[in-house]
Amino acid sequence: MDERNKLPFRFALILIIFLGFNILHAQEKPSQSLALDQYLSKLPTDLTLKENEPQTYLLTTNWYNRDLNGNATGKFVIKGEYTRALSDQVVRWNNVSIEVFQDPTKSDSDTLFQDWMEGLSYKSPDDIASPELYKNFPTDETKHLLRTLIWDAIGFEIFAWTHFDKLKLNETIKSSDFEDFDAQMADWGTLRMKGLKMTWIGISKMNDEICALIQFESFVNPAKSFGISGRSLYWGRIWVSLEDKQIEYAKMNEDVIMEITSSPDSKKFLNIQREVSFEKLR
Repeated sequence: MDERNKLPFRFALILIIFLGFNILHAQEKPSQSLALDQYLSKLPTDLTLKENEPQTYLLTTNWYNRDLNGNATGKFVIKGEYTRALSDQVVRWNNVSIEVFQDPTKSDSDTLFQDWMEGLSYKSPDDIASPELYKNFPTDETKHLLRTLIWDAIGFEIFAWTHFDKLKLNETIKSSDFEDFDAQMADWGTLRMKGLKMTWIGISKMNDEICALIQFESFVNPAKSFGISGRSLYWGRIWVSLEDKQIEYAKMNEDVIMEITSSPDSKKFLNIQREVSFEKLR
């Protein structure tokens, strides 16, 4: 074949390849759409939590104390490794630390490792409200920072699994199970849960797992303790695996306004803002 005849031949070959690629690509689209529709049609009601081995998460809280004008008066970063699915409902904490920022507007900080909390184990949820669990906690303000690790971990588990089989895409449900439920926080006081809303907002991917993305929010939670009254509001999202129902990731924001009364003539207001992440390590 001479060069003049080769040119039309090459053009025809390129055209055939191009058309074939587009035909194959077009054929893929219906199956991809069908698979997506199947995922979004409903959540599997028979999905059960499978944990063949312990699961470990890194729970991190960025904690800010603010005045009512939004000025930061304190900043802390609390971290801890949380392992669940141990024998007989036992969970465990390791590598817990508190990073303290003396000036919340600057990056300088001191890290306080909580060696006394290494290997802290208890049954969850059975022991959560027991004062015995907290008997060795420090007596200064860091005890509240550390307690939130425990409460946040079980909170994510409750939000992920309690209403999973009732959720429908983009339909918000109100949790009657926890309406006016007083969460006992040992000697710290109580948090009354009100207006908890859950919404399945779509399908996502996390840690190479196809996940249901669940949104939660609650904006009217009265909090009471000795000399303290206020309210908490929080909202967040959880990635729940559609393979084994394990939590692959979760995050939450919380805003708390508190009135602190130390004497009949002494009152002050405090705004606590928290950014919490629950990252699966293994």
